[in-house]
Amino acid sequence: MVALSRNLLEPRWAAVIFWTMRSSHHLLSPACAVDCLEIGGPADLVLAVARSTGRTATEVEERLLRGARCLIARVGDDIASVCWLSRSPEWLQEINCVFHPPEGDLYIWDCLTRPLFRGRHLYPTLLAAAADRWCRDGGRGLWIATRWDNWRSARGITRARFRPVGMVIGARWLLMRRWWILGAPGAPAHLVRTLKQAIQAGPMHLSSSLDQWGGGPRSAWR
Repeated sequence: MVALSRNLLEPRWAAVIFWTMRSSHHLLSPACAVDCLEIGGPADLVLAVARSTGRTATEVEERLLRGARCLIARVGDDIASVCWLSRSPEWLQEINCVFHPPEGDLYIWDCLTRPLFRGRHLYPTLLAAAADRWCRDGGRGLWIATRWDNWRSARGITRARFRPVGMVIGARWLLMRRWWILGAPGAPAHLVRTLKQAIQAGPMHLSSSLDQWGGGPRSAWR
């Protein structure tokens, strides 16, 4: 007789809200400067990002090597807020799936504002900077996801003029997974369809935590 792990026997569920850019016109705060860390960037900046976000330099370099970029908001010489940008698929541990950004679109993920610098609107400023840079580079849409109950992150996202597209509810029991995608009130039908097409299954990750099923990248948080 095979004993099943308690992780497999207990149902898990979680939900995230996806947002997309409403307008490319933003007012940026003069209180911070915005830099972009890409592959081949300065080693000291890689170390600074790692220290500021609680990751290792190896983890930061691995993300850069697979094409992700890190947008950084500075206050003086300090890294105050960061977010990661990807055009390639990224894992969402909250709902145990992979988000494939549509062709020509950008996905913003694993955002963080350090506690000392919160309350200064640096998070929406960084999102606005990402939107402006992406539009100047000829990109189309931007996507970001946040936990359904993370109201602080949602407030910053709306301040940066993003609008909700829909909620993705993920459930897992034993080795079965399922998602329900609910369109946000007033969201354009074509964006809801795009979101449904972008959510795909990836490798199964299990964790003892109710809210975190695996160890992959997190969606937006502050």
